[in-house]
Amino acid sequence: MKTAKKRLLLLDGIRGFAIINMVAYHFLYDVFVVYQIDTKWYAHPMVRFWQQMICWTFILVSGCTWSMGKQKFKRGILLNLWGMVITCVTLVFMPDQVVWFGILNLIGCAYLLMIPLEKVLKRIPPCIGIASSFLCFFLFQHLDDGYLGIGNYVFLPVPPAFYEKKLFTILGMPFPGFYSSDYFPVFPWFFLFAAGHFFSLWLNTKPELRRSFSYSLPILSKIGQNSLLVYLFHQPVCMILCYLMREEFMEITEKMFLIICPFLFLAGLVDAIGGGGGLISLPAYLIAGLPPHAAIATNKMSSTCGTTLATLRFIKNKLVNFKLAVPSVIAAILGSSIGAHVSMSVSEKIMTYVFVFILPIAAFFVLNKKLFHDHGSDEIILDKRTYLTAGIAAFVIGFYDGFYGPGTGTFLIIAFTVFAKLSVKTANAQAKVINLTTNITSLIIFLINGQVVLVIGIAAALCNMAGGYLGAGLVMKNGAKIVKPSILLVLFLLLLKVIGII
Repeated sequence: MKTAKKRLLLLDGIRGFAIINMVAYHFLYDVFVVYQIDTKWYAHPMVRFWQQMICWTFILVSGCTWSMGKQKFKRGILLNLWGMVITCVTLVFMPDQVVWFGILNLIGCAYLLMIPLEKVLKRIPPCIGIASSFLCFFLFQHLDDGYLGIGNYVFLPVPPAFYEKKLFTILGMPFPGFYSSDYFPVFPWFFLFAAGHFFSLWLNTKPELRRSFSYSLPILSKIGQNSLLVYLFHQPVCMILCYLMREEFMEITEKMFLIICPFLFLAGLVDAIGGGGGLISLPAYLIAGLPPHAAIATNKMSSTCGTTLATLRFIKNKLVNFKLAVPSVIAAILGSSIGAHVSMSVSEKIMTYVFVFILPIAAFFVLNKKLFHDHGSDEIILDKRTYLTAGIAAFVIGFYDGFYGPGTGTFLIIAFTVFAKLSVKTANAQAKVINLTTNITSLIIFLINGQVVLVIGIAAALCNMAGGYLGAGLVMKNGAKIVKPSILLVLFLLLLKVIGII
């Protein structure tokens, strides 16, 4: 990539997407495997598919970008050195999970191997190169099992003598007793790297298609450009978080993740399209089996992450009036802190009845867009009425958010449009700042009191942000049509949960 203009930002975005999935996968791996919650978790077919998807994407993109980079030899050496650092660290601190010849070593070696092969590979037609690379990749899949072949079909057995030399382990022929928690030998994975390289050569023959790869995926492209940094530091962070949360693990099941993560993704999607994501996220925790207080507290973590991104977007677009926001934030802090403390003092049985009673009411206000009176001005008139409206709304609805939560943003928008005569766009911007404040305040209180299930909250937050990102970035025809059915479905499932049917 010689210049910023020539950089294929879409490839950076795809790599960024793979990196995010890698962080999520390694975090769950640490939870289930390292801390002995479910050591067979990684062997589940869907988990295995997820892991392979991440690896394939990362290696293919690395192959695609190889010819565009500078100082290939230096890059190859650097990646191998970092791979050795990871080996040393795991050998000292986690000898039972040591990494021998991990993915960084594989990509580093691929970088170096491609240098003498570049001129030869250029003579091969790209389409043939892609097909032959994938064929070799699948043919060498069982090299570590002692043969070349596809599936159980043995094309060529490999002499056992090759597996007696430790050096050949790097090539894909491990010696007896060898173990690595992250093993990526040269073969078959180099062929996948080569397939990516041939794809980039083919892309060069399609100028129009290549230009489409210059489009950036906000946030994801930035993450992709800093993938090495994220890779090096994400695992220590994940391990530290796991260590801090180890006492929670015995109460967590795989079923909880399977319920919460898809619903939180849907909540983020719905929230970005038409609002009302909280009416999906909170019931999801309850349906998964979390106690009411833990559900409210953990929901605050995912809500805070999603609201933070939305608030930053409004600030960037200069839609937030800070003269109005500051006193509103003060009132919101007071209201939400009181609400959070009151919430924890109420028994779980009563909170369950509160859910059943309040959720349909909140759903009515969220889904009834006629309550939004968009007759105001985008310009805010800072008079006593506006300040008074903002202060009262921030305190009262802040109390509600600390106590419960779903529909907070909608209630704030209604208050600003009806009583302060602001436009929906302007009201939404002010509401996001207040909602972020109430989320952070109540989250801190819940964290101090040990109500947040962090391991679930982190996974849910990532899924929620992914859904919100997709919902905000896609131009969805009639996308709002999925909002109402999604909310009603989740509320119905919650009702079945409360009465004991599910």
